[in-house]
Formats: sequence, structure tokens, C-alpha cells
Amino acid sequence: MRKISIYLIFLLSITHFVSGQKRSNGRFGHDLPGVFSIMLSGVGPAYLFGDVGGQVQDQLFLGNTDWDMAKTRFLYSIGFRQLFPNNFGLKATLAYGQFAGTDEGTSNPTRGYSFTSDITELSIQSEYTLFGGPYSKIRTPNLLYVFAGAGVLSYRPNLIRVGGPRPTDILGTGGLTPVMPFGIGYQYQVSPRFAIGAEFGWRYTFTDFLDGMSTLNSRSNDVLSNLNFTFTYKVYGGVPNAGNCNCNWW
Repeated sequence: MRKISIYLIFLLSITHFVSGQKRSNGRFGHDLPGVFSIMLSGVGPAYLFGDVGGQVQDQLFLGNTDWDMAKTRFLYSIGFRQLFPNNFGLKATLAYGQFAGTDEGTSNPTRGYSFTSDITELSIQSEYTLFGGPYSKIRTPNLLYVFAGAGVLSYRPNLIRVGGPRPTDILGTGGLTPVMPFGIGYQYQVSPRFAIGAEFGWRYTFTDFLDGMSTLNSRSNDVLSNLNFTFTYKVYGGVPNAGNCNCNWW
């Protein structure tokens, strides 16, 4: 039910965005000269919550109490964003990371698994500005927004256990899975074209094999969480049609 609700929010966001860009003549994209096109890149710590190293359903707030700092890795991303006068925006991103985990030091150390997994994600996300931005009536370089989207994730796990896998465990190989990223972000406009910021988000997947295995009593799919430090550069942006444009910051 939670995943369905997220998808509904995303679809409603896209619908609202499309309707907000139409004019009375019915032509889509009439406001395009007023959009802000931005290239963005990011890097930050990320963690894979799977079966190896702990199960999602046994953790508080999706794993924050079972975060293995030694196995935290980095997620790298690059993308393209467009902001529109109705406070909505669209963002397309490509992300890559190599994740790792181990049963050593967890509540199930005798199981003996460890893994590494190469993960690549391509997604489209809808953003909604909560505060600030180029069309805000408030004169501020700050931008606060939420985002949700959908995409596809490629994973290639390498699972290791001395003595081989247990017969009761279910093993999986690499493949593709749908993914739903969502979260909250902040951005600070350093100059008319350059900004820095951070995003905290979750990525729900539709597979339990990002780490290469699943147990018989596993009830949750694998989840990715990351803190992404972003760097954005405006490559295009005319003067918006809105009279409340905060153009000194953009």
C-alpha cells in the first residue's frame, strides 16, 4: 500500500505539472522560454539495506539503528533538471554505486555471508518547491523541495560464503528492477548560475536480491538510502513571465 501511495503522488504531480504548462490554445510547452534548465551532479554516502547484514523489518526507521558505517559506500549521479512557474520541476538522473555488506558483527554473524553489488539507476523524478526558487515572492537564495519518481535499476551482486551457500537460502543473480526514489532536498544559490545543496532520499526496489540472496522468512524487498551532495549549473534560462521572479538570485 505504501508503494502504491508513492506512485499515486508521483502521477498526480506529473498531471499537475502538465496542466500548469498548458495555455488556452492547448499547446504544450508555451512557457518553455521561461524555464530554468540545469545540469546537476552529486556524490554522497549511501547504504544498502538487504538480507546480508540485517533485515529491513527488524530495524527502526528503515535501518538507521543498524547502519554499518564501515560498509557505507558512495553513490555518484549526474542529471538534468527543468523548473517551471507552477513550482514543479522535472529531473532525469543517472546514478552509479558499488555497495557492500557482511554478516560479521550483526545479530546473525554465524550465517557467514558477505557481498558486493554494482548498481546503476536511471530515473525520472518530479519535484515540488516548498520554499524559495526562481518564482518565489520571497527574496532568498534558498530552495527547499521534495521529490518522487520512478525508474529502472540494474544490479550485479557478488555473494560470498565460506563453504558455499546454505541450502535454505534463495540465491539471485544480477538483473533489472523497477525503483521508486523519493525524498527531500535543499539548495543554496551561490551565484546566478552555480548552486550547491544536499538531498536525503530512499530508493524502494521491487527485488530482494540486490545483495545476491534472500531468506525463506524475508518479507521485505531491498532498500537503498543515501545523502547526496549536489552541484548544479544553470545552462539556460530566460527571464520568466511571472512578475514575482526573484531574478537577482537566478
